[in-house]
Amino acid sequence: MRTHAIGLSLLLAACGAADKSGDSGILDDGGPTGPATSTTEAGSSTGATGGATTPTGSTSSTVSTATGTSSTSSPLVEDCSNGTDDDDDGLIDCDDPDCLATCDADGDGFVPPEDCDDLDPEVYPGAVEICGDGIDQDCDGIDPVCLQLYAGDGRGGRGVDAPKLYRIDVEAGTVTELGGLELPLTGLTWTGEGRLLGVTATLAEPTRVVEITPAPLEVSVVLELEDDERWSGFAWRASDDGLYTWVEGEDSLHQLELETGEQGPPLLAAGSSGHCLAADADGVLYRLVGSSLYQLDPEAGTEAWLGEVHALPAGYSGQGCTFGNGRLYVAPLDAFDPSFGERQLYAIDVSTIVAYPTGIALSEDIDALAAWPL
Repeated sequence: MRTHAIGLSLLLAACGAADKSGDSGILDDGGPTGPATSTTEAGSSTGATGGATTPTGSTSSTVSTATGTSSTSSPLVEDCSNGTDDDDDGLIDCDDPDCLATCDADGDGFVPPEDCDDLDPEVYPGAVEICGDGIDQDCDGIDPVCLQLYAGDGRGGRGVDAPKLYRIDVEAGTVTELGGLELPLTGLTWTGEGRLLGVTATLAEPTRVVEITPAPLEVSVVLELEDDERWSGFAWRASDDGLYTWVEGEDSLHQLELETGEQGPPLLAAGSSGHCLAADADGVLYRLVGSSLYQLDPEAGTEAWLGEVHALPAGYSGQGCTFGNGRLYVAPLDAFDPSFGERQLYAIDVSTIVAYPTGIALSEDIDALAAWPL
């Protein structure tokens, strides 16, 4: 009996030690203690189930439950002033469209540096430019000079009042008289050197080339021809820095060497005359005879008829003409525009051969026109 008592005591002691160490050697029967739950923050992983690791810059949580694992993420938000691409879209601060409301101070849809004045909603890339107001509305770095046309009438050659010089401000729609001229102008052009040159020609006087200072008005003779040729039309061409004129009677185009006074041989001849001779910004020469538009090629010695100009008033005879802002401005000679009530300046789109009224009234016949800036 004593031996059995000692064996039982040893058995009970062994069972107690196993319970304290947590390893009883007996299979778990699924008691009341449930599985553990673990939550991990960004950049770490814990728990027996292996919590997920999330990238730096985002916030996520992983929850392990009896039925599986679920994950939630918060959307990344761009901080518009820290110099960092917070939302991983490759765009930083104000370059990110998400920051438009924060960075666009004037609400015009553009931010600096594209918006060159972020306090003025009328200033942004592509805005309508107003010339000569000291403001760069379209942010191209330029406040353009307003287009001005200088015009000479031919009244002196018709035995009426003395001819005059005018300035036409196209954007403002105004005509200003600058003063009287001794002789009528039959041609007028600006050169690349910023000189305003004109041609005076009457039946009683030799043809002269004059230089004109518009304000205050001064006229000086540069060249006087020895023969009795009458020039009508005068144009400077940027492509070769050449002066060209149309000689009446011959009805031919010539180039003039202003320094020597030499007039070159005829470059081309045509069967019609007219005061309208002008060169566009690329140096292409055009002539308008009545409502017929021609393109001239001095090098080839040819003149091509482009067609009749659409939308000119019936009986319109263009005399003075010049290119400005890509259009051919023409002034009427002895033509009354019934739809307008008087003479008016027209602008021709040479690519479509369509004329557009400018709404600028001309009280006198205009024989010569020149545009500034070129």
